[in-house]
Amino acid sequence: MLERVEYIEERLQTLSSASPNDAINGGRTNQRIIVGSLLIDHDARRVFLGDTEIYLSPTEYRLLHELARNAGKVVLYRDLMRRTRGGYAPDSRYLKVYVGRVRAKIAPHAEDSPCQVETVRGVGYRLVA
Repeated sequence: MLERVEYIEERLQTLSSASPNDAINGGRTNQRIIVGSLLIDHDARRVFLGDTEIYLSPTEYRLLHELARNAGKVVLYRDLMRRTRGGYAPDSRYLKVYVGRVRAKIAPHAEDSPCQVETVRGVGYRLVA
């Protein structure tokens, strides 16, 4: 556990000391997103909530990453469908299933790290911290 805390502290220190130009490497952005106590290290494809690593499937990861990129804003259902499944889904209810899975994986850590996916009925979802 101490290793994870040190890893997160090192990542945050690197992020705070890097200039915007340091993040660009060969046209690729070294992307880390922080929303409250949620940390998404896009290069390593790792997600941490507080000091706990959250293991997500590829679709769950894309969904959470898209919501984190737009933290505090509502992301429309159709935009999430397009960005997480390439626009194709046999049934739009699949999005509810994956949001439910992401919520279930975040919920055990919610008391320490109040980060949650809110439903904006009839419109989309929003990640709040």
